Amino acid sequence: MKPMAGRPALIIAEDTTVFLGPVRDDGTIDYVAAWNAKFGEGVTPQNNAAAALFTLMRRPLHSDDYEHRLALRLGVDPVIESRSIEPWPNYPEDEQAKRQFDEATNGPWRAMDLPLVTDWLDKNNAVLDAVHLAVDRPRFWWPMMNTEGERSSMDEVVLPQLGEARFLARSLRARSFQQLAAGNLDGAIKDLQSIQRLGRLIGAEPIVINRLVDVSIQALAFDVAEALLAWPGLTREHALAISDSIPEPLPFDYARGVIMEGSRLVALEHLIDLHAGVHPKWGPTDKALRLAIRSARFDINQALRRTTALYRDIVAIEPTSLVEADRLTENINQQHGGLAGLYPHTFRQFGQGRDLSEWAADQVATWYAAGDANQFRTRLLANGSTARIRLAAALRLYRFDRGSYPQRLDALVPDYLAALPVDEYDGRPLTYKPGENGKTYLLYSVGPNGKDDGGVDNRSDGDLVIGDPVPARE
Repeated sequence: MKPMAGRPALIIAEDTTVFLGPVRDDGTIDYVAAWNAKFGEGVTPQNNAAAALFTLMRRPLHSDDYEHRLALRLGVDPVIESRSIEPWPNYPEDEQAKRQFDEATNGPWRAMDLPLVTDWLDKNNAVLDAVHLAVDRPRFWWPMMNTEGERSSMDEVVLPQLGEARFLARSLRARSFQQLAAGNLDGAIKDLQSIQRLGRLIGAEPIVINRLVDVSIQALAFDVAEALLAWPGLTREHALAISDSIPEPLPFDYARGVIMEGSRLVALEHLIDLHAGVHPKWGPTDKALRLAIRSARFDINQALRRTTALYRDIVAIEPTSLVEADRLTENINQQHGGLAGLYPHTFRQFGQGRDLSEWAADQVATWYAAGDANQFRTRLLANGSTARIRLAAALRLYRFDRGSYPQRLDALVPDYLAALPVDEYDGRPLTYKPGENGKTYLLYSVGPNGKDDGGVDNRSDGDLVIGDPVPARE
């Protein structure tokens, strides 16, 4: 479908394309190359955690060609040494292997009880130790790359490192639980800290899936921290080390960056590709949209500016509650046409009463932004989990200093916490139930269903519980 003559040409400028280059032969911006130049600036093979982690991940990562080109970009010897971590044996096909490896990641376990996992760890301990060194590096840049010979678009690049990072995190989690049960709290805490650093490194670039993987890896770490804080052999020094390792709450810019730097650029690139006659493999590409962009009435520069304006509206106000975050996502669809607007019955219908450039921009931007705006909700949920584990660490330190857990949470302020967090689900104080002997407690959020279930955590929609001892979960 060729574009009609007489349409305004693409203007490369900060208020339209954002990036000013590199420019392809067809006059469009190579957004993948521009992204790599921006986030790869100052990265070296020595300071890049990705370069070290690449050598530790399971093989094959993708294709042999991809691995070879990636190694060259990372500055790693293309002939990778055989030091990569082994897959879990026969998982998940073998029921015994699945049971043992699932159990190893669910809580403290003894070597004699899970021999398959013990044997696997014996073979891979050196690799997991190398993860400690890798995540101590200050930068993480994994080049955006597509398969060879294809035009690279931001929403079509392959990201094998994300699944592999989660596998390394789960492996460290299994080992930390084993070390905890064996009484090696120093080793368990070191594995915990590496899980936390790995997650933050993965989330360094403002890409929605990277940030989601960061949050999921932090969740793996929180369960380890909870078990450690309730362990009988814990010392005050251990509790302080755990408290100090807990990540800071995610700032608003953590979600804002995904919207303005990640999602917006993908939407801009999508419009530019359609305008250039390129048919993207992903995103909205229906006939009505392509007809609009092909029309002589379509101004690509106006559409790009409209897209940026929409994204700026999205991040103009910081949602402070889950209700506000959900309302924002709903409003994106209602105010800008929404996904339903992608499928008008005829070209004439959407052409009447609407500027085609703005209409097309709304369709593309809404398609991407409606999903990525969930980052606001994800951030609030992640910060709620962080607040509860930080509160648990403060409670444990209080018990070390005072001999028992407090009767009220406000006793932690200001010596152990600057302020008490609220429940992210209902905005009220968290529920705290100290034991009669001062040696136990239960702390919980009302969870997704918004009601107090008495501290019953079913890992679904019930209460989100933490405590000493670690509470049973249905």
